[in-house]
Amino acid sequence: MAASGLALAVAATLRPSNRPKQSPHSCACLLDRRGEALPELLPENRFPTRIGSHQHHVCNYHFEAKAAALRDFSMAVFTQDNASSRHETAVSLALAALILLAWLCVHLASIFFVDWSMAGRIFLAPVVIAVQCWLSVGLFIVAHDTMHGSLAPQYPRLNRTIGRFCVFIYAGFSYDKLFESHHAHHRHPGTADDPDFDADHPSRFWPWYLTFFRRYFGWREFGILTVAVLVYLLILRERFPTMLVFWALPAILSSIQLFYFGTFLPHRAEEEPFTDRHRARSNDFSPIMSLLTCFHFGYHHEHHDRPGVPWWRLPEQREAALRAKAS
Repeated sequence: MAASGLALAVAATLRPSNRPKQSPHSCACLLDRRGEALPELLPENRFPTRIGSHQHHVCNYHFEAKAAALRDFSMAVFTQDNASSRHETAVSLALAALILLAWLCVHLASIFFVDWSMAGRIFLAPVVIAVQCWLSVGLFIVAHDTMHGSLAPQYPRLNRTIGRFCVFIYAGFSYDKLFESHHAHHRHPGTADDPDFDADHPSRFWPWYLTFFRRYFGWREFGILTVAVLVYLLILRERFPTMLVFWALPAILSSIQLFYFGTFLPHRAEEEPFTDRHRARSNDFSPIMSLLTCFHFGYHHEHHDRPGVPWWRLPEQREAALRAKAS
């Protein structure tokens, strides 16, 4: 059902936006370098309110966060020429499709079809849990790229739909809430105004993780997952424990993995101070280890420096940064 729903959404959205171009004076700072309007990249209720009927519109935002998020978008996307940008989009969409399909296949097979009572198969369970944990990390990283518009900048509706779908099947998260919080994180990294940061425990893993978890997993997420659990219980009956083992457990483990490699290590307070406003550091993992730990999200300073770069190009950015530092 989830796969068919995604297919319908993709079919309905896989076309470049044909919204009319706005005047350069209409939210000029929110136009990409090709002159195309960016507001549709945002969730629907994040559009600015326009005042006035003249060509030179005045943009009034109800909340500062919305304006800042739009500016982040305008800086993050469309940084390359047309041909290379479309190639990058094709690669990003192909990798996203692989991650999504792999996650759905492991999810459905392990929960609904594999007979785990057969001799020897129980020993494969830890491997399946580890793989699904890693794919869940990838699922969230795909959604993260959509928040920066770097997954499919030429197809904003598709970009947004994939992001919504990924965070929903991950843990019932609200894409809009994550979007605003993540851009607030980029504006105020490692400070009391950073929703991902714990100013009271800037170097302690578990207190910070629990604060992080409580901020993002609220009553909405609890309600959605409760409904999902009840539905799975009615469908699976005696197989219900497989849902807990192969969906709930990998989701929890992946949240710890994401937090440790993508938030705690890059932004924790250490004796050596941060070097710039990003207040982030990168790990020294090899590209393979970086991929296995957090889909290159450990190259975190490079991400903050160029948030519009998709996850699979971060090793390239890391190498360039190291070469620049050495020279």
